[in-house]
Amino acid sequence: MPELNQNNLKVFSRLIKSGFADEQRIANMGIADLLKIPKITPAEIQAIDQFQTAIRAGNTLSFFIQEEHHDT
Repeated sequence: MPELNQNNLKVFSRLIKSGFADEQRIANMGIADLLKIPKITPAEIQAIDQFQTAIRAGNTLSFFIQEEHHDT
């Protein structure tokens, strides 16, 4: 069963608190914008890149969903 991706929700929350509150602004973020976010981590930058890709592909919801992987 799919679950919410808690890490990506935290990244999204940080984006909103940093003033990036709509898809267009997030999709257009550059390096200078990323560096303005206090104490941003490489993992968060990677998640933002994935979010930008999802926005451009029209799959925003997929960024927030985490599929369970079962080893069988």
